[in-house]
Amino acid sequence: IRQRRIRFAAAAAAALAVAGIGGWGIASAGSSGSGGTGDSRGDTPPTTDPATHATPRASTPAAPTAAADAPQSRTGQPIALPQWSAFQGVPAAGVPLTGGPRALAVGGSTYVFARGKDKNVWYVVRDAHGYGPWHKLTGINVADDPAAVSAREGRVDLFALGTDGLLYRRTMAGGRWNAWSQVDERTHFDAAPAAASSEPGRIDLVGRVGGDLVTASLVGDRWNAWAVVPTAGRITAAPALVSRTPGSLDAFVVRKADGAVLQLPYSAGAWRPSTVVQGLDASSRPDAVAAGGRLYAFASGGQAAAAPDADWSAAPLPGTTADRAIGAVAASPHTLEIFTRTPGGTLSRATASV
Repeated sequence: IRQRRIRFAAAAAAALAVAGIGGWGIASAGSSGSGGTGDSRGDTPPTTDPATHATPRASTPAAPTAAADAPQSRTGQPIALPQWSAFQGVPAAGVPLTGGPRALAVGGSTYVFARGKDKNVWYVVRDAHGYGPWHKLTGINVADDPAAVSAREGRVDLFALGTDGLLYRRTMAGGRWNAWSQVDERTHFDAAPAAASSEPGRIDLVGRVGGDLVTASLVGDRWNAWAVVPTAGRITAAPALVSRTPGSLDAFVVRKADGAVLQLPYSAGAWRPSTVVQGLDASSRPDAVAAGGRLYAFASGGQAAAAPDADWSAAPLPGTTADRAIGAVAASPHTLEIFTRTPGGTLSRATASV
């Protein structure tokens, strides 16, 4: 019997490797933000040390799901869409930028990350005095747009998809960046990740593997296993992720069948049924931001907004095009910022009061 179990486990592990999804649980040494290595995984080739690398599981689990928190029919009134300023140019980086930017508010400043044509991540910080210089983060070749999150005060965690299809992480604490490290040496992603923080100190990730939405979280000093979100169905493009209240998440994905943008709420430890963001379709990745308890979504030259239990309002977003992704951020509780890439490989910025 024991031999049969061993053979069965080996076969299951082999099937998992073919599928390209590795379950894992990692103790992230130094994750308190000391400015050191900050992660137990390095950029060196994988080793067999169980303290520093993922432990394969026999199958890829499904993320917990539950019924909708409220009836699927919306009872609230649609809200007015933001009135945006004209787009203003952002100082140019050292190289032309490609893909779409991502933005993050930290301590009264806005960090804007983008991928350069040199395959490095570039970022610039805007504060009350304007823009600082652009900075380049070397160490890996990135294949898609980076994702950033601040789960602790004064700290930034950056995630990027390498040209090898693996996901990498880099952390800034105390104004210093550590080195890139692998999040998972087994799982190969097909599009840029998205990151949010549903609770202080917690990092939540979503990504696309094949046509599935997968999710994992860093809780305390340990990552949980990647899990497929069944309520997403088959998707294309990269996802978006935002947290509007403690313990909650909202993922936004593009449905493969028709390009519709879907909202997938997460609350009380479970993913809820998806709903269509009416009036918003996407050919590129969506982005989303929460402000004042409301959600604002952007995709392919369009914008949408909704209050809790209300239908979405949607309209074109002036000054943007369908083939360029938007980076959106709540710079303050009542101010939104959006960034988009120009045809010349620079960025431009618009703002709105909400």
